[in-house]
Amino acid sequence: MEFLSRSISATKRCILQARRVLEPTVFLDNYKHSYLSWVMLAPEQVHPQTEQLKRRWTNYLKKYLATLADNEDWRNQYWST
Repeated sequence: MEFLSRSISATKRCILQARRVLEPTVFLDNYKHSYLSWVMLAPEQVHPQTEQLKRRWTNYLKKYLATLADNEDWRNQYWST
C-alpha cells in the first residue's frame, strides 16, 4: 500500500510540473498569438465578439471527396471486370 501511495504522489508531482511548464505556452497561445483565420486576432479577442467573423479558411475535404468520386467513375468505366 505504501508503494501505491508513493506512486500516486509521484504522479501528482508530475502532473503539477507539467502544468507549470505548459501554462506559459497556453497563455501565449490564448492571449498573444494572433491567427490569420481570425483576422489576425487572438482567441481572447475573438470569443467575446457577438458578430460572426468572415470565414478565412478553405475546406479542402469537399474538393478531395469530389476528386475521389470522379476517379471512381473513371475507374469503374474503364476497369470493370
